[in-house]
Amino acid sequence: MKKQIFLVAILTLVFSQTFGQTLDWENSSEVEVWGVRGTVDYIAEDGSTVRVEEGMSIPDDATVKLKRRSSLELIYNGQPLRPITKKGTHSISDLKDQIADNASSGAIGDFWNTVAMSSKGTGGRTGPGSGPKGAGGNFTILPVSPVGSGVPSGQVNFSWNNRKEGAALYQLKVFSKGMDTPVFTVVTKKTMFSIDIDQIAVEADDEISWKVNIIGDNASKSDNVSFKFAKKGASISVLQDLKKAPSYKKSDDFQKRLMEAVTYEKNDMTYLAHQCYKKALKSKPNNAMVKKLYNSFLANNELSHLIMEE
Repeated sequence: MKKQIFLVAILTLVFSQTFGQTLDWENSSEVEVWGVRGTVDYIAEDGSTVRVEEGMSIPDDATVKLKRRSSLELIYNGQPLRPITKKGTHSISDLKDQIADNASSGAIGDFWNTVAMSSKGTGGRTGPGSGPKGAGGNFTILPVSPVGSGVPSGQVNFSWNNRKEGAALYQLKVFSKGMDTPVFTVVTKKTMFSIDIDQIAVEADDEISWKVNIIGDNASKSDNVSFKFAKKGASISVLQDLKKAPSYKKSDDFQKRLMEAVTYEKNDMTYLAHQCYKKALKSKPNNAMVKKLYNSFLANNELSHLIMEE
């Protein structure tokens, strides 16, 4: 009887902890800094002041202090709050329900909806190193880009990862749909190669596949992965609505790049979305938001083996 009571108590504790963690995940106790201009500090629990920087997280019950001509843009549970622009001290607790006016309309609304989803986890991923057959599995060579759709004409960067350490000589082969003979072949020492797609006879929406193998090692290869081309001018037209939005115009280059990445992703232009995410991550590698958005993108596009630790 005592053993049964003890077991029930343990199960109750585990359930309550797990359920509690789920609730905490849905209702974060922190806000993320989307943008900061001028001088902004927040008062820490020990009474000290901490300079607020873009991309950092601060407690949702903190008090922030803005100096003259300063502003602060915060994100709570993936949604933007109304910007703080008034000089003086402000309690974040009083601002958490004040969602920005532009958070649910048009291309900007799509962006913030994506941010909200990524803030709750990417869903279905099992962490770094996982991935479906086409982007990992038991293959030695792991394709990175291009995959998916919306690849523009012109120069396209083919890239891949090698699970084995050490130098290797790679053979890249590119195929048109239904063809057994490659339309392009190259041997390189690098894990990337740029191809002028216009030199390959393909049309918009054509499907192209590619694979990589290591010369002299028949067992070391990638799976066949495919991508589709975008119609001419599509990469420009999909950004038109976004670029008209006032909140886009007043954003800095990093913020614009994230907005463009999400817009490309929403319009099935996977290649360009991937390029934008990588550029944003390179400019601010420790930014929490870009990591969440990038990991969500990777998980949704069969690139789970590239997911980063957040």
